[in-house]
Amino acid sequence: MNARDLLKQATKLKKSGNIIEAIECLEKAYSIGDFESASSNSNDPYSSDGLNNFYTIQDLVRKAKYLQQIGKFKEAITFIDNLIKETTKRTKNSVWEIFDLGKLFEHRAIILNKEKRFDESFIDRVKSYCIDGIATRLSAPIKPKSEPNNEYDKLKLDLYKSDIKRVQNIIMNKTNQKFILDYFNDDIKKISFKIDKYKLAAFVMKTIMFENNAINILKEVNNYLKLK
Repeated sequence: MNARDLLKQATKLKKSGNIIEAIECLEKAYSIGDFESASSNSNDPYSSDGLNNFYTIQDLVRKAKYLQQIGKFKEAITFIDNLIKETTKRTKNSVWEIFDLGKLFEHRAIILNKEKRFDESFIDRVKSYCIDGIATRLSAPIKPKSEPNNEYDKLKLDLYKSDIKRVQNIIMNKTNQKFILDYFNDDIKKISFKIDKYKLAAFVMKTIMFENNAINILKEVNNYLKLK
């Protein structure tokens, strides 16, 4: 069995309630497969086996979720923290690594929320939201330099216009005050400390529009929420 087959088998085991066996199956997949990061493709494109012998960051997250299900919360958080640490290092390689980092903080927030650790979950949600926002902005396509003089160039320009409009619409929503307030409304109700939600919305909006470095975002969120 290759890595993808083992990952599917882990899903079946999990659904049948055999979580420990599912974790073992995941670990075997990690051991025989190649890790495919967002910024690289480690698989051999000429090998049919290689095409299915890989695992992604989302496949790794599954282990943390499964560990929590069998009561191993500390192990789950430690595992996902290590994923965050390694992914943070790779954010300089590709905007897609920044997207992955944002997803990891969202997964971490979900794990913490299930343990009713609402303060920490809220903080991770803010980090995830901001990181996803700058990743979206940084993923905006570059406008073709020359005017189209053939069908291929015209197609490139049409694709650019479509893609840039999509990105602009996402950013417009993510930096809209009402959208931000609605997104964090339930989280704010659960946290133990007071926060001005309108100032939070302004902070999030400013961070998404003007910050380019994912590592800086993590520091800025911690500083804003007065964390050490």
